[in-house]
Amino acid sequence: MNDSEYSSMYKVELTHWWYKALRNIMFYWVRKLKPKKILDVGCGTGINVLMLKKKNFDVYGIDASALAIKYCKKRGLTNVYKAIMQKLPFKAEAFDLIFSFDVLGILPDKEVTKGISDIKRCLKVGGYLILNIAALQSLYSQHDIAIRTLHRYNKKEIEILLDQYNFKITKSTYRVFFLFPLVTLVKMIEKKNINKQKFENIKGDVEKTNLILNSLLYPIMLIENLLLRFINLPIGTSLFIVAQKKKV
Repeated sequence: MNDSEYSSMYKVELTHWWYKALRNIMFYWVRKLKPKKILDVGCGTGINVLMLKKKNFDVYGIDASALAIKYCKKRGLTNVYKAIMQKLPFKAEAFDLIFSFDVLGILPDKEVTKGISDIKRCLKVGGYLILNIAALQSLYSQHDIAIRTLHRYNKKEIEILLDQYNFKITKSTYRVFFLFPLVTLVKMIEKKNINKQKFENIKGDVEKTNLILNSLLYPIMLIENLLLRFINLPIGTSLFIVAQKKKV
């Protein structure tokens, strides 16, 4: 991810409709699963670790970026470490819940399998993995280039991958369904502009949403999140997966 993207994330993560909606659904599952010890793999600038800490959870974070960890420290976080998903600096079966948001898509295929393998190592038997992943390669756009996404997944790809590592799928759904036409339109417009920009000048989407749009889009996502407690959605710009580590 570009350094400027971490700066943007740090500024808007607390208020941006997309981040808020993802936190909302994440907190629903954390309350439901009641884990004692949590790890955020790819914690970015640390807002999810901070919010969980404020709720008195025992939570840790790792990120591959030294700049991301610097922003985490700026938030006052201490249980955050510079590390990669493929080589987590923790003992086997250390966590009840591990979540990773929008990390798998930035890794090459071989590194994805290494990452899932090490997450499995660090999860207790019966523990849970929560993933949010950029969905549908046809939506690949300027934002993906800015944050270094290599691949946007479909649901079947992730389900097959997790099955190979002995995970039982608890929840598997697309999300950002109601806003899918709007987001798709924006991404299609961005695609046309990619070739007109220098690579180093390409920026992501997080700073493009103003206060008015946030106030309109976030309630729509809250309604969608409520529906997701009961149903799975057939399409969306992201995938949301909850999977349990089974006994061997």
